[in-house]
Amino acid sequence: MKSFVLILLFSILVFQFPAYAQMAPTPEVVSLDSLQHLVNTHPKEDTVRVNLLNTLARFCFYDLQYKRGIINTKEARKVAQKINYRRGEGLYLRALSVMNSGTPLSFYFEIQTRWFYERIGEKEIVKRMILNDLVPVNWNKAGAELFAALNYAEQQQDVELTAMLCQIIREMYSRTKEYDKSLIYADRALQLFQKINHPNLEFCLLTSKMRTLNRIQKVKEAKAVETQLVRTLVQQKDVRDKALLSHLLGTIYSTQNQQALGLEYLFKANALLEQSGETQFAPEVLISIGYAFNALTMYKKSAAYYAKAIPLLDHIKNYPLSAIYVFTNLTYLSIKLKNFDEANLYIKQYNEIANKWKYKNEYFDHESRGEILMYQGNPQEAIPHFHLANAVYNKTNKAKNGFDFANLYIGQCYLALGNFKESIAYGELAYAGSSNIMMQELPIKSSLLLSEAYEKAGQPMKAYEYLKRYRAIMKANDEQDLAGRSSMAEIEGIVQKSEQEKAALEREKLIKEAENQNQRWWLITASGILISVFVVLLVLYRNNRQKQLANMLLHRQKEEIDHQRSKVENALTDLKATQTQLIQKEKLASLGELTAGIAHEIQNPLNFVNNFSEVSTDLVEELKQEALAGHTDDVLAIADDLAQNLQKITHHGGRASNIVKGMLEHSRSGSGEKRPTDLNALCDEYLKIAYHGLKAKDNSFNCELVTGFDHDLGKVNVVPQEVGRVLLNLYNNAFYAVKERGALGKGQGLDYQPTVWVSTKLLDNKVEIRVRDNGSGIPESVIDKIFQPFFTTKPTGEGTGLGLSLSYDVVTKGHGGTLTVESEVESTTEFLIRLPIV
Repeated sequence: MKSFVLILLFSILVFQFPAYAQMAPTPEVVSLDSLQHLVNTHPKEDTVRVNLLNTLARFCFYDLQYKRGIINTKEARKVAQKINYRRGEGLYLRALSVMNSGTPLSFYFEIQTRWFYERIGEKEIVKRMILNDLVPVNWNKAGAELFAALNYAEQQQDVELTAMLCQIIREMYSRTKEYDKSLIYADRALQLFQKINHPNLEFCLLTSKMRTLNRIQKVKEAKAVETQLVRTLVQQKDVRDKALLSHLLGTIYSTQNQQALGLEYLFKANALLEQSGETQFAPEVLISIGYAFNALTMYKKSAAYYAKAIPLLDHIKNYPLSAIYVFTNLTYLSIKLKNFDEANLYIKQYNEIANKWKYKNEYFDHESRGEILMYQGNPQEAIPHFHLANAVYNKTNKAKNGFDFANLYIGQCYLALGNFKESIAYGELAYAGSSNIMMQELPIKSSLLLSEAYEKAGQPMKAYEYLKRYRAIMKANDEQDLAGRSSMAEIEGIVQKSEQEKAALEREKLIKEAENQNQRWWLITASGILISVFVVLLVLYRNNRQKQLANMLLHRQKEEIDHQRSKVENALTDLKATQTQLIQKEKLASLGELTAGIAHEIQNPLNFVNNFSEVSTDLVEELKQEALAGHTDDVLAIADDLAQNLQKITHHGGRASNIVKGMLEHSRSGSGEKRPTDLNALCDEYLKIAYHGLKAKDNSFNCELVTGFDHDLGKVNVVPQEVGRVLLNLYNNAFYAVKERGALGKGQGLDYQPTVWVSTKLLDNKVEIRVRDNGSGIPESVIDKIFQPFFTTKPTGEGTGLGLSLSYDVVTKGHGGTLTVESEVESTTEFLIRLPIV
């Protein structure tokens, strides 16, 4: 049967039953509202909610509600990860396959879903449901929904979903023939896939871009993309991924009428899968090869590759659509090859699977049986089957005139029966519909049918008109056949080469097995001989060489030990010197930052002292003038002002004195003894010192400081100099993080307010200090290493990697406390110090 009928059948199955996996025997008709109600009435975060959210998400994608689908998909994945539901990732992959329908990414995620469940050793189970309000694709609605979803994904900073939505928009513009816009969104999606380092998704998108460029005759640009695709494929090391990408490239070449290249890559994919023993994807590759040969009218080879897929389909029984597709194709191919017994056998096998999974397609059942009867010479018995097929088609597609091929067969049956009027009527219906089908079989057969029917009905002019149309189509086909002969010869060469390579691989495998067997035998023999010789030598030389060998061995061991000890001692000396230098550098850096902050901090009270001194000098002059003038009231008022100024001078002078004392305390080497310390004051003072120290380096830096000190916290026994250094290090790291994120946000035009929070809290027998910032955060991959010596996330030259390590030792070893960190990238980082109260 025709390729178009096969594609139509498969499309109807996939569209009507999109849960492409193991399902419940009986379908349940649902609506989006009923699904949403189920989700709303089950707020508990468990596996049931994960499955409900994923089901709702998939049907939102079917209904083109992309934003709503993405929201449910993301929530489902988040809950699954939270409750450690490992099937949740498989449900996420399935949702991505549905979301990307109509693009190469859909099939990519389909296969990734199968591999995921194979990897965890479980079967995919999805409850079979049919959405009761599915409608044909409305691209205006799809466009609005896609852009709303794209805006949401960008706001969520989800790069992967943003890239996928861009490539779906690319597909939309391609289908509406707005190719310039399609290429713009293709490039945007490519940049995002490159950003998240996903070469496989980038490869899938490049295949679509190449097809679009070829479609608009941009051959040079298409060739550049093709070169990039081949390079990526060569660099791919994973065998299964390489097979998947080869299959994708092969199907793209086939759709571009480059059948030779298409088959070459499909054969490569098949060889890779046979080499790896893969079973989930292998039947799909064989099906694609069968389909390619069918399109080339090489029906025997097509049937052979479809038949090869059948044993492999037993391994993936939870994906029945593949088996249904194979048996429908084999049925039509058997009819074409006049193997009617085989065709009936394949129909029987199709019905067994279709009835089991409730995938019964009555159009295929009636139409295929009608064809068998017609080609067996029973047109009268065949006609009712074709009418039943048309009735199914009209009901399913809300049509009136049936399907064009069924009408053609009815017309041929009536012609054989001599009913020329009915033959002409159905022939006209078939010919009228041939303009909507991108293949030549229907217009050829329908024009020839009408030519014969009109001639036998006594209408020679009409017969001649359709005969001319028939000859025109055949002439065009002959020209295409002439142009395609070299391509067909090339295809035959590729097939032969593939078979030869496969045979060579089998021979090589057998030869290697024989060689390995021989090598094993010789190895065993040689091993036996060597063991015997060794035993003999051991016995002969045991007495007279034992002491000599022992002494020699001891001498060598001693030399080796001395050598290794020397190397270890040298390395230890170098390591200690390096550690001493780095620790000194870290302390000097800490002291430099502290000094800069103190200098800036002490400048403020000194400025106040200077200002109030100048004002007081002016007031004294004014006081003298008023006293000479005898204005007693004014003299008293000025005296009061002078008193206030002197109080302020005293206050700020005392503040400067306290800062100097604090600086002396910090620089004092002392014995490191613990003493009662006001942690609130210590935290506040070092926060100001750190902030003003950074301001002294970069006057443009601004940050909001938020403190929350527990006033019930009394004095705690700590070493204030050491705790101060810890706080200074944490503050400097926090300011560095918010400054880094602020610079990045400024470059992207984002509104961002750097903020650092410091708080203390009295707990049972311990005190808690929290330092939090809304900076760039620490990646999850390195957070476990953050307290290791010499580890730093800062660029080379900006950090020694000892600050947090020394701070950790001060808190844990010096004070018996704990120092932990929690961080979320591009959100917050919080360091938590807990010190015991002794």
